[in-house]
Amino acid sequence: MTHLFNKTVDVLRVTSTNTALGSTEVVTTHIEDLPCRLQWTSGSERTEVGKSGKVRACNMYCSVVDIVQEDRISYNEKTYEILNIVNLDEADRYLKIELGIFE
Repeated sequence: MTHLFNKTVDVLRVTSTNTALGSTEVVTTHIEDLPCRLQWTSGSERTEVGKSGKVRACNMYCSVVDIVQEDRISYNEKTYEILNIVNLDEADRYLKIELGIFE
């Protein structure tokens, strides 16, 4: 199935650390370039604190990798949140990762 992975995305890990002065510093680290297949789903309208827009959703299929829901996926100069991670058939071979972005 890996021959169907026709896109490559960047996996970004976001961490927070405390500085010597006591403030919080957010650090984004590039984890890996991940071959995958993207399947776009229909968007939906949503309102967030004083602004309305569209949620663009996508299902991403890839091999099992070290990825957590707090990570971010970057593709085509946009950064997507990970909404859900599913281990397909619980076989530890492929993941279905649901992505979303508020535009």
